[in-house]
Amino acid sequence: MRNPRIIESLYANADQALNNTKIIDGSKVTHGEYEGYIAGFGANVINMGIKPAMAAYCAKPPENDEKNPSKKKVIQAIAETLQLPGAGNADNLLQKTIEESNKYQLNDLKEKIVNASVALKIMIRTYEIQDKKK
Repeated sequence: MRNPRIIESLYANADQALNNTKIIDGSKVTHGEYEGYIAGFGANVINMGIKPAMAAYCAKPPENDEKNPSKKKVIQAIAETLQLPGAGNADNLLQKTIEESNKYQLNDLKEKIVNASVALKIMIRTYEIQDKKK
C-alpha cells in the first residue's frame, strides 16, 4: 500500500521534473498522451514487472520529440523526481533497475519508482492539456 506522506514529499520534485522534461510547457501539458503514459505506468509495473515495464518505457524514443510524445520522458521524470545517486536520468535508472539482483533491494527500488510515478500522476492532473490540433 502506498504511503501518502512519502508521495506528498515527492510533489515538488515531480513538478520540477515535469517542467525539466518539457512534459509541461508553462501551465499546460504539451501532449495529452503524457497523462495516459504516466497514469498507465503503475499498471504496467503490476502486469509486466518493474524491469520489463522500465525497458518498455525506455525503448527507442521517437525521432521528433516535440511532435511525438516519448514514454522515455516519463522515466526521465521519475528519475528526476527520485534523485537517486547514480540514477539521475532515464538510462541510468533503467540500468540500476536491470542490474539489481537482490530481491529486497529491487522491491524497495520498485516501491520508490511507483511512488514517484504516483506523485507525477497527481501533479500532471493539476495542469491543462494543450490542444495541438489548433
